[in-house]
Amino acid sequence: MQRKILTFFILILLFVSITYIFADESVQTSEQASGSSPSFGFGFSFGTVVINGTTYFQIKGQPDFSIGLFGIGLDINLEFDGNWKLRETEWNSWQAILSKIRYMRWAYKGAKPLYAKIGQIEDATIGNGFIMWNYANNLNYPNMKKLGIAFDLDLGYGGFESFVDNVFDVDIIGLRGFARPLYGTDIFLLKELEIGASIVVDTDPFNPIPTNSPYNFSDSELSIGKEIYIAGADLGLPIVNIPSIFDL
Repeated sequence: MQRKILTFFILILLFVSITYIFADESVQTSEQASGSSPSFGFGFSFGTVVINGTTYFQIKGQPDFSIGLFGIGLDINLEFDGNWKLRETEWNSWQAILSKIRYMRWAYKGAKPLYAKIGQIEDATIGNGFIMWNYANNLNYPNMKKLGIAFDLDLGYGGFESFVDNVFDVDIIGLRGFARPLYGTDIFLLKELEIGASIVVDTDPFNPIPTNSPYNFSDSELSIGKEIYIAGADLGLPIVNIPSIFDL
């Protein structure tokens, strides 16, 4: 049975790889014809990985697809022990199945009016980044598989930024609200003046890595009474803002 699963998975990877080659050509043709920019990518790897002290042979496929502002990435993995026995904890629960969605996103950080991303988040930033900058919720992957959420709303005159590291076990929360009091006026530069307030909380700074499952989260007793709270206020005035190139 294990060999049938392995053979089936390899055939799927080969099929997706071939599909990617043809899809890439059709995407280029489509872009020239309609101006749209859908894209498809596929990453494949195999080798050994140590999970909770046990060495497994791993086969992994990571396809990515995006069209317009929407993007999705998958994380399809199979691990076999020394006897070619499948690591079933990756497939026998709804959390395990859900984790096969590596991420789903709408737009990118800084987009207006809405940015949203769930799953693995490698670049969580709140405000100007003095409290939280490029935080990654997948540092202990694959021993720990988190489902994070980043959600920002910018309506011009104000909005908020938010982040949760793991909906299965909420430990780190970040929130920033901001307002532009002169938004809508014609005052040079000052119309973009932004006033914000942030708070980031880590309720379990000694968070342990699960020992029997990547989804069986627990809180450390060492964290009781040692929770971390950081708050701040900021005042921002954009002078130069060339998206993805330079800002001041």
